[in-house]
Amino acid sequence: ELGRTQELFRKELIAARDVDNSRNLYNVATARMAQAVAARDQHPDQVRIAESQLDSDRAALRVAEAEVARRDASLGIARKRLGDTTIRAPFAGVVAKRHMNAGEYVKENTAVFSLVALDPLKYTGTVSERFAPDLKGGQRIELSVEAYPGRTFAGQVTRISPAVEVQTRSLALEGRVTNADGRLRPGFFAKGAVLTKKDGTVAFVPAEAVVYFVGISKVFVVGDGKVEERLVKAGARQGAWVEIAEGVKPGETVAVSNLSQLFNGAPVTLLESKIVK
Repeated sequence: ELGRTQELFRKELIAARDVDNSRNLYNVATARMAQAVAARDQHPDQVRIAESQLDSDRAALRVAEAEVARRDASLGIARKRLGDTTIRAPFAGVVAKRHMNAGEYVKENTAVFSLVALDPLKYTGTVSERFAPDLKGGQRIELSVEAYPGRTFAGQVTRISPAVEVQTRSLALEGRVTNADGRLRPGFFAKGAVLTKKDGTVAFVPAEAVVYFVGISKVFVVGDGKVEERLVKAGARQGAWVEIAEGVKPGETVAVSNLSQLFNGAPVTLLESKIVK
């Protein structure tokens, strides 16, 4: 367009101003073209730089991921070592004996503590074979121990041996005994009685309430601030209780202390007594 304008100017067909305008337009277009070419040539370089940076970033990411994996593995090993330093009991109990001292090296499969469970406790005993037909699981057991005279501890039959011990002609029996207050200790010697049946006409009184003298048995029944001496027909003893066939009724109160000082009609202040059951 600029060449055609110049040719027309030489032929004096257009003015010089028109030639200048065409030249300016040409220069502007040329500059814009140069910018476009420069931008075109620059973009591939930027793409190459970006791709190179992306490759570098990806490589750095792989290195970081490998470092994280290595650190995670080290953390797992540290956690295992920390866990190996913790001694976990197989059940909730109390340490009965310590076999190692602090600072000693412990080998694998070495006993460190002896644990005992306090609640519930397992009772093991024997029953004569003649009572085998009367025994069954779930029956009530009443235990007495020398450490707590006059007190009974209740439990339930959990297992009865299917075979009789030949030498003793007895059956092995196991029971579960509640020990919430922790009074009973593992290893205590206990006498147990199994409640196989209950006769509504028979009463039971604490063994310490019965006085035996020259072939007679008696108890002191408490009522209205005084005691009544009663002769009773004592039967079998079951743990800390004695079966009474005649003389007292369930629900009555009997004296269990200072019996040697009591007599029929003696006034008393009730400090300790127990209910006939």
